[in-house]
Amino acid sequence: MTWKLVKKACADNEEPINGYVLNEISQTTLKGVKHAETAADQLLRRIKKKEPNVKLKALHTTNFVCKNGSPYFKTRIRNNVETIKDCLTYTCPLDNVRGETPFLAVRTMAHNVLEILYEDNLNNDQNQVSNISSQPNTGFGNEPIKNKNKNTNQNQNQPVLSVIQPQNQTGQTMQTGLGNSPLRMNSKIHFILLFIVKLYFTYNKRKKLIKGFVLLDLKLN
Repeated sequence: MTWKLVKKACADNEEPINGYVLNEISQTTLKGVKHAETAADQLLRRIKKKEPNVKLKALHTTNFVCKNGSPYFKTRIRNNVETIKDCLTYTCPLDNVRGETPFLAVRTMAHNVLEILYEDNLNNDQNQVSNISSQPNTGFGNEPIKNKNKNTNQNQNQPVLSVIQPQNQTGQTMQTGLGNSPLRMNSKIHFILLFIVKLYFTYNKRKKLIKGFVLLDLKLN
């Protein structure tokens, strides 16, 4: 079935290809990998023909199916891209009426097919370039100003943090609870000093009272 459609599309005459035939070939490639590869092989065989009309129609059909058919068809043609490239330098005897038009038309159509075959690679390359250009320059000497200011602020705050948060010999911040804070330590020392002073005065008072009782007892005796 496929070869009949391809044969009809690539007839050796100057009549244009029927649009219905192009659509049928394109839809046939969507039925499976085998159908797609068979259609591609049939068209490649006709692209190698010497007749300019057959060559031009085969290239035109290939261009149409690459756009509207199965991706497997496109892959098959890409794997045989040398056949398309050979058409870029195609020549044939001058036509009595059209002159150079037949082989120039073949070269133009071959160029169009090659653009279709490699448009995916071109789009991928453009996307990669866009992704690279959208990324900030973070190499040596190109560090964003925001990061530099952030580092500067961190360095300026480091002495203050070292006072608030004591560090050990290895430079690691020590975990200090409320009981170890300087304010809490001063409160404890103050309380201890008051307690000692109170004991001192209490001891002296008791000492004086004991001495008074002893003197009173001596006088009574």
